[in-house]
Amino acid sequence: MEITNIKFQMTNKLKLTIIFSVLLFAGLFIAAKSAKAATYIDWFPTPTGLVGSCGGAGTTASMSWNAMPPYDAYFRIADDTAGGAYLTSFWIPENKPYTGPSTSISTTPGHSYHWWIHARDGWGNWGPQSDGYYTCANPPPPPPPPTCSSATPDGTAVYGNTTQRVNANGVANATAVLFPTWSESGGQDDIVWYDGTNAGSGTWYIDINMSSHPGYGTVFTHAYMSNATTGDTYCDQATYTTYAPYTIGFTADPTSIAFGGSSTLAWSTASTTSCAVGKVSGPGPTPPGGTGGVSGTWTATNITGETTYNISCSGVAGGNPGATVTVTVAASQQATGVLESNTNSTNNNSNCATMSGWAWDPDFSDTAIQIHIYHNGSFYTNISAGDFRGDLPGNKNHGFTYTIPSAWKDGASHTINMYAIDLNSGGNPDLIYSPVSAFVCALPTVDIKANGSDGPISINNNTSATLSWTSINTTSCSLYVTGGGLNNADTGWTGTAQPSVATGNMTTNNTYRVDCTGANGTATDTVIININAQPTCTGGSAAGTWTTSASTMVVSATGVANATAVQFPIWSDQDGQDDIIWYQGANAGGGTWTATVILNNHSGLGVMNVHVYATNENYGTSLGACGSASFTKLNQGTIEVNSSTPTTWTITCPLTSPACPSVSAGGGSSTGSYSAKPYSSWTITPANKPGYNWQVNNCPVNTPCTQNFPP
Repeated sequence: MEITNIKFQMTNKLKLTIIFSVLLFAGLFIAAKSAKAATYIDWFPTPTGLVGSCGGAGTTASMSWNAMPPYDAYFRIADDTAGGAYLTSFWIPENKPYTGPSTSISTTPGHSYHWWIHARDGWGNWGPQSDGYYTCANPPPPPPPPTCSSATPDGTAVYGNTTQRVNANGVANATAVLFPTWSESGGQDDIVWYDGTNAGSGTWYIDINMSSHPGYGTVFTHAYMSNATTGDTYCDQATYTTYAPYTIGFTADPTSIAFGGSSTLAWSTASTTSCAVGKVSGPGPTPPGGTGGVSGTWTATNITGETTYNISCSGVAGGNPGATVTVTVAASQQATGVLESNTNSTNNNSNCATMSGWAWDPDFSDTAIQIHIYHNGSFYTNISAGDFRGDLPGNKNHGFTYTIPSAWKDGASHTINMYAIDLNSGGNPDLIYSPVSAFVCALPTVDIKANGSDGPISINNNTSATLSWTSINTTSCSLYVTGGGLNNADTGWTGTAQPSVATGNMTTNNTYRVDCTGANGTATDTVIININAQPTCTGGSAAGTWTTSASTMVVSATGVANATAVQFPIWSDQDGQDDIIWYQGANAGGGTWTATVILNNHSGLGVMNVHVYATNENYGTSLGACGSASFTKLNQGTIEVNSSTPTTWTITCPLTSPACPSVSAGGGSSTGSYSAKPYSSWTITPANKPGYNWQVNNCPVNTPCTQNFPP
C-alpha cells in the first residue's frame, strides 16, 4: 500500500515513527478489509504549548498542550533512558475540553522521557507532530534525625498573668518542634502540647500563656523534634517559676491634713524583692535614704503644702511596679494668744510680779511658739510659750509666765507689747489684751553704809565701825551679820532707816546685810567690814659673845609678817637706857629683818638689850615689841707680866666667860693671883727674862685696854 501527498519535514526518528504508523495502519486496513484507510495530512495543525515535568518525587509526570479544535490529540511517550521503549500511546477524544488538554503518567525517578502529539480527525487522519522532553529527578535522600543543643530558660521567674517564651536552641534537621508544658503544682493535669514556630538560625519557640497553667511554682516545658523520617525526638527541658502578679498597696493616713500637720505613709507589696519610698513634688519632707522595703511605714511631719510621694519596687520576676499618693494640706492659720494677766486692764491689773497667758499656732498644735516682748516700742526679749495647761488645745503645752524685770519697777509708766510669733511666717499679732499701755510699779530699795561708805571698808583690830541705812517703798527692815562664827545672825536692829549703829569692837571680818519688805516686793543690801592685818614677828636674835669696842654687831627679827617697817631699840644694862638707840631694820626676805649696831655708839659695857617693833600703815609701835634679844659687850686688855722670879701667874676675874688666861713659869712652883678688871678680857704678854720660858694662854679680846701687871 502506498501513501502519497504527504510532505515530510521530520527527523529520522520521526520518520521511523511515521513508517511504523503507516505500516500499522496498513495492517489494520487489510485486517478490516472494508474499513476506510487513515491518511497523514500535512495541513493539519501542528500542536503547540507543550509543557511536561515530573513531580518532586520523580514518580509522576504531567504534560499539557494547547487545544486544537476541532481535532483530537494523539499522545505518545517513550522512555529514552530505557532505550527509547514506548510506554504508552492513546487518543485524546475530541470531547476532551479544548481549553487545556493534558495527561499524566507514572514515571521512574532518574529517567528521561520523549513525548509527542499529533492532531487527529474523526476518521483517523493525523497531522504533523510536536515533541517534548523532560527528565525525572532522583528523589532526595531521607533527612538525618533532628538534633538540638538546649531548651531555655532555666530557673527564671515569670508572673502568672503574663507569657513565657521557651526556646529550643541549636535545632537542626527538624520540620516540627513540639513543646509539651505542665506545672509542678498540679502534676500533669494541665499539660498542653504546643506547636513551635521556627524563628530561623536553629531556633524554634513558643510563647506560653501562663494562665493556662494555674498554680504558682515550677513549670516544666520539654522540646520534641520531628521530620519526614523521624518521629518526636526529645531535646531538653526548660524550667521556670511562676509567681503571683505583683501588687502594691501604698496609702497616706490621713490624706488631708491641717497646715504643718503629719501624715503616715504605709505600704505592703507582693511578689517584690525591694522597694524605695521617695517624694515626687511638694514642700513636705523627703523620706530619708533607705526608706522602703517590701512593707513598712514612715511619718511625714510639718507638711506645709500639697505633697506627692511615690514608691518604686523591683518585681521578683522583673519589672518596676510603683504607686503614688498625695497628701493635701489645708490653708495656713495665724498664731494667736491671750495676755490674761492684763485682761480688761492697762496696767497688768496692778500685778508687779509677772505677766502670764498663752499663745499657739493652730498650724502646729503640738509645737511651742515664741513670744517677742517689746518695751516702750523696742524689742526687749523673747520667751517660749511651752508651759502645760490642761485647758489649752493641741498637746496643751502653750502657757507662759514672764517675771517682770526690776528695771521696769521704777515708778515710771511703761508700755509693754507681747507678740505671738507665727511658725509659718504668717504674721505676728499682738496677744489679746496686749499692750500693757500704762504699767507703773515701784520696788522697795535699801542702801546700807559703814563709816559712810558702801564698802568694803577696813578697820584696825579691836576697833568699831558705824553702820547706817536708808530705804524707799519699804514697810520694815532688819539687820543681819555674818562673820566671827555667826551666819546671818539677827542683830536685833530694825527700822526702815537707821542713822548710826555701832558694830562694837571687831576682831574678825564681818558682812552686814539689811533686808527690807514693801508692797511690791523685797530689797536687800550688804556692806563688808574687814580687819586690817597686824604686823607680827616670832622673835629676835644677836650673837651672845664678847666683842671689841671697834666692831659691829648684826641683830635680826624672824617670822616677820604684815610689816612695812621694823625697828630695833638697843641699850646697855650699865647706867640704864642712857645709851638707847632705835635702829631701822632692813628687809632681808623670807620674814627676816636685820639691823647693824655700831658698838662705839653705846657707852655701857656688859649685857646689851635688843627689842623688835614691827609696824605698818595701820599699826605703829603701840602694839609693843614682838621679839627681843641680848648680847654682851666686853673690853680688851693687855697684861704685861714683869717678874724676875720664876713663878706661875694665874689671872682670876669674877666673869665666867670668857676664861681668864693663866701664865706658867717654866720650872717654877709658886703662883701668884691678880684680880682682873670686871668686863675685861686680858691678853698676857710676859717679859722676856733670860733663863726662863714663859707661856701664856690666849684669851678672846674685844676692846683695847692696857693693864700692867704687877700693878
